[in-house]
Amino acid sequence: MKNSNNSLLATFFLCLTCLVSNSSWGVNEIQLAKKLLNQSINSEPQTIDPNTASGPQLNQSTKQSIAFVSNLHTTVRDVTLINSSKSRGVKEVAIYDQVSAGTVLIVTEEGTGSGALITNSGFIITNQHVVGKAKEVVVFFKPTGNRSILNKKDALLGKVMKVNEFKDLALIKLDSIPSYARPIAISDGNPKVGEDAHAIGHPKGQYWTYTRGYVSAVRDNYQWSEGGNSIKREAKVVQTQTPINPGNSGGPLVDDQRKLIGINSFMATDSTGLNYAVSADDVKQFIAQEGSKTAPKVSKQNCGDNIYGKGRDKDEDGTFDYIAFDTNCSGRIDMLLKTPLDKTKPIVLLVDTNNDGKWDVVVMDTNRDGEWDVSYHDSNHDGKFDLIGKHPDGKAVPTTFEKIS
Repeated sequence: MKNSNNSLLATFFLCLTCLVSNSSWGVNEIQLAKKLLNQSINSEPQTIDPNTASGPQLNQSTKQSIAFVSNLHTTVRDVTLINSSKSRGVKEVAIYDQVSAGTVLIVTEEGTGSGALITNSGFIITNQHVVGKAKEVVVFFKPTGNRSILNKKDALLGKVMKVNEFKDLALIKLDSIPSYARPIAISDGNPKVGEDAHAIGHPKGQYWTYTRGYVSAVRDNYQWSEGGNSIKREAKVVQTQTPINPGNSGGPLVDDQRKLIGINSFMATDSTGLNYAVSADDVKQFIAQEGSKTAPKVSKQNCGDNIYGKGRDKDEDGTFDYIAFDTNCSGRIDMLLKTPLDKTKPIVLLVDTNNDGKWDVVVMDTNRDGEWDVSYHDSNHDGKFDLIGKHPDGKAVPTTFEKIS
C-alpha cells in the first residue's frame, strides 16, 4: 500500500465516479469468469521455470489495491443504517447514542472492522488484525440525522501510527474528525464480574449494531492466536457474554458509564458465549508504548513481491502458461496469472483478496493487447459475482464499477 497521504482516498473517489446498470460485456467472458471463480486454488509447492515468459508487472500492491477498491465500494454500497433503538430501554438508548458517535467503521484491503475514537485530536484504537499490514486505512463515522446511507464524502484517511501484534492493538490517527464525533473515555481499573457490558460494531455487515451482555471474568496474561496466524498473542482480557462476531473486532466494549473497558477482539471457536476484549489496562499501556512491537518475520524467498512459481500447465480449456504469487508469504497462492497458448482466449488474472483459499476476483485482458479490460468481483464472498469492474486505463485495478443484478 502506498504511503502517500491521499493514495487510498484518490483510489476510492476514482472507483466510485461511475455506476451504470446495463452490462456491455460478452456472455462468453462472463461464463468463463464464473467457471474460474469455482476453480480450486493449487496448494502444492511451486517451482519456477525460467523458460516461462514474465508477463505484465504484478506484485503485492496489485492485489492490495484490487481488494481495497472492491471492499470499499461494497461497504459504501451496502451500508444501510436502521433504527435499532426501538427494542432497548432508556439507559441502553443513551449508551448507544453516545458510544456509536465514537465507534468507527474501518476499511482496508483485507476487509472491514471497527474502532473506538479516544481523543478529540483524532486517535482511534482498534485491533492489529483489523489493519493488518496497512499503513493507511479509510475510516467512516456513523452518519447523523435521518441519513442512512454512507457516501464517499464520509470517507476519512487514517494513518496507522503503531501496532502491538502481541496484544493485537493498533493506533490510527485522523487529521480531523466530524463535529458530531464523541470520543470514548477509557475506564480506570477492571470491570466487576456480573456488570453489564455493551458493544457496538459492524458484525457480518450489520453496521453500528448494539449488543448487551455482562462481564463473565477478567483474565490476566491470557494467550490466544488466530487459526493459521503464527503470532502468539497475550494480554489481560475481559471475558464477556456480550455477542461478538466478525466485524465487531476492534470496536468498543463499554460499561454503564459509557467508558471503554476493552477492545472487542475475538470469540472462542469451540464454544458459544465466550467472547473476549483486550482490557482497558492494556490499551493504556499500548498508548504509552514507544513505536511498534511486532513478531519476527520468517524470511521466504519466493513470496511478497517475488514470483512464487511459474511454468506451463493444462486444464479442460487447454494449455496455458502461469505465474503464481504468494503476496502474504503464507506458503500458498493468492494471485495467479494465466496466459492461454490459444491466442483467441483472454489472459486472466485470478485474485484471492480475503485469503480464504478461493478466487473472488477475475481480471481479463480480452484482446491480449497488454491492457486489462474487465474484471468480475465476488465482493461479499458468497460464491457469486456482484460487481463488474471497468479498466479504461488498462491497469489491473478498476476505475469504475457496474452492478450485476
